[in-house]
Amino acid sequence: MSDPLRHGSTAGSTSTGGVQLPPPPPEDFSAHMQFKLDNVPRLTDGSGYRSWCSIATLYLRLRLLWRIVDGTETKPTDLTLLEKWELKNISAQLLLTSLVDISISHIVSEAPTARDAWQALQDRFNRRNPTTLFTSVKSFFISMAMADGVSMLDHINGYETYLRQLIQRCKDTSPDDAYQHLANYLGNEKIKAHHLLMTLPDSMANVVDNLQSKSDLT
Repeated sequence: MSDPLRHGSTAGSTSTGGVQLPPPPPEDFSAHMQFKLDNVPRLTDGSGYRSWCSIATLYLRLRLLWRIVDGTETKPTDLTLLEKWELKNISAQLLLTSLVDISISHIVSEAPTARDAWQALQDRFNRRNPTTLFTSVKSFFISMAMADGVSMLDHINGYETYLRQLIQRCKDTSPDDAYQHLANYLGNEKIKAHHLLMTLPDSMANVVDNLQSKSDLT
């Protein structure tokens, strides 16, 4: 008896008993790749940032996580899609943590998102662009206002993370650089507390007025 699956076949599908079967699934090339995490060099300082960035980008693309890291795939407002995005964001952030030396892994783990972590690494180690530090300082003083819909806890955590990264970035400049003075200024507990109050909305004016009068505010 002849095999019915051998009759009526086409290049992209197979038919049997007059029923059209779907074409076979495309080959998963990533399954054949032997490129492992151990093959990616760990980022330790600015001297190897350019080559590390290129390899890390390719690895993130291989794992289908690059769109999360570069900000193309933004956080959705739809609750049905939010959980999937958050899982991908955590996966990307954990992967980035594995791609850097343990001494600087806090830069990644303390960032609010994988996108923020990637940007923090770029701001600290990308020596090609002298404006990155200026941009970070400008964002800190101009664009840190508490966004609508963000909880106070999330705002404070995000503020502290950005501030900590900015202070470290200022300290990474040469010893005679003026940004060293900014690092000392931003490291003052009272200055940090007062600037945090400046980021709160006008609706909290009474709270701000009450807190800023405290002599021991931190």
